[in-house]
Amino acid sequence: MGAISNWSKLQQSATAESKPVFSIVDLHAITIPQDPEALRSSCLSLAAILLASGITPAKSILYIQSHVHQHSELAWVLTCLTPLARLSEMTQFKDKSRKVNPKNTEAAAVGHGLLSYPVLQAADILLYKATAVPVGEDQIQHLNLTRDIARWFNNRYRVALFPEPQVIPGEVMRVMSLRDGSKKMSKSDDSDASRINLTDSADVIVKKIMKATTDSIPNINFDPLNRPHLANLLRILSALTGRSVEDLCDSIASHKQLKETIAAALIERLSPMQTEYKRLMDDPLYLHQVLRSGADQAREIAAKTMLDVRRIVGFVNGSGS
Repeated sequence: MGAISNWSKLQQSATAESKPVFSIVDLHAITIPQDPEALRSSCLSLAAILLASGITPAKSILYIQSHVHQHSELAWVLTCLTPLARLSEMTQFKDKSRKVNPKNTEAAAVGHGLLSYPVLQAADILLYKATAVPVGEDQIQHLNLTRDIARWFNNRYRVALFPEPQVIPGEVMRVMSLRDGSKKMSKSDDSDASRINLTDSADVIVKKIMKATTDSIPNINFDPLNRPHLANLLRILSALTGRSVEDLCDSIASHKQLKETIAAALIERLSPMQTEYKRLMDDPLYLHQVLRSGADQAREIAAKTMLDVRRIVGFVNGSGS
């Protein structure tokens, strides 16, 4: 609701010369410790989820980030332009470093990647000279940094190489935790019950929704300030059904009815995607083929950008010509 459904819509205006670029960011993932086998499995699983959810290889470029080495190369060039003070004040760095090192007693416990990954994120965008990026509220600060980095590079070298990307406008829903309506639903939450995973079975979906936090007030009304947990559930159902929250409040009499209706709507929405996901996961050769083709297309664009970057920065041409 917050991301993938909007991403698939971007393909409607795709052309052979201008396609949406979707990267499975395994380099970003290792800013916190990862089990290698789980990381490999997660990358393929995410590729299958994106394809099953409507991302089409004919209209988009889908690949794994580490398969295009220019991401890392450009990130280093941009890191050398980015002030340390600017990175250390990024909200997500502060939040995630507290999770890694809650007592804040030893700076070494926090990897440097956690500090500098917003620069890698900027490289992900600028490498393709993207003019617009679909991001949620929590990533606006990072996109602002990307714009600043583009400007710093252009000003330092007196060129107009990188555009300053803008936020793609549109309706973006921020889905909140099933356990706490004041916090964003997240894969990194310790509690699996806080979220609906796109691969959750029907039984699991029903259990999670029926146990979702509401409140002790029996009536149903939309009051995000005073009843955030209930408001979150109403927003989710509204997004699933296309009905307004006001209409839902008029037609639903109890918390139980609300939860049962949400569970049924989720199962109906996710079932076709899950069927296609299973088919794709049973065909790993096809998944690898899609990712290889996407990486080839991405590298073709990225290589041209890096030729310009190397020339502008002053690196010696490796071909000797």
